[in-house]
Amino acid sequence: MTNRGFLSEVDSDLQILDQKLIEYLNVAMDNTTDVGQNIADHCSGDENLRNATQNIMREFISMEHDIKQHVLGLNHIKALDNNAENGLNLTEEFDRKLAELKRSNRQDYKSHPKFKELEESLNVTGSLEEQLAALKVALTYSSNDDDDMAMTDEEINIKCPYTGQTMVTPVKNKICNHVYDKEGILGYIQNRKGKAKCPAVGCGNKEPITPDCLEEHTEMKKYITLLEKLRR
Repeated sequence: MTNRGFLSEVDSDLQILDQKLIEYLNVAMDNTTDVGQNIADHCSGDENLRNATQNIMREFISMEHDIKQHVLGLNHIKALDNNAENGLNLTEEFDRKLAELKRSNRQDYKSHPKFKELEESLNVTGSLEEQLAALKVALTYSSNDDDDMAMTDEEINIKCPYTGQTMVTPVKNKICNHVYDKEGILGYIQNRKGKAKCPAVGCGNKEPITPDCLEEHTEMKKYITLLEKLRR
């Protein structure tokens, strides 16, 4: 295979790995945390279920770790001179780089935010109402003092200010603290081509939103999940 042909495949692989596989794994890890919440609610004394759920999360974290190492290895290859005269066998160089990454970049699943989130779910105590009340307090205090866009007097606002629908995967804008549904806001950012402003009414943030501005809002996600359970 020529360098040019190999690098063309690398570009395709990077797009798939970086955008799709990690996204699917995040969904799987969130679902595992939901299972942990159900265990805490209904089977809190079952150590076999608890251990099985932790093992599943460790497997997903290990998959994510391997994918990210492959992306790093492919990026290394992509950065090499795209020139047949460099004398490198790119397949062998990729294998060498991957082995180096595995030696130097070991995973620590216990420090992974998704594993911590699962542990919190497994260790939660109290009724659904008590858990919701505690989360409401945490969410209220985590917002800006002058931010009345994400909160109401009666309960947390769980609707995305852009889509108007209940959020599925809440993400928070690190600049203004407004919360959106991930899929909706990323579509908005893409459509506006660098000119997407915060869609929350009255927001004073004049900076365009970028994907780098967004972070997962695990407390809001947990609040929505518990609220849906309570309403069933």
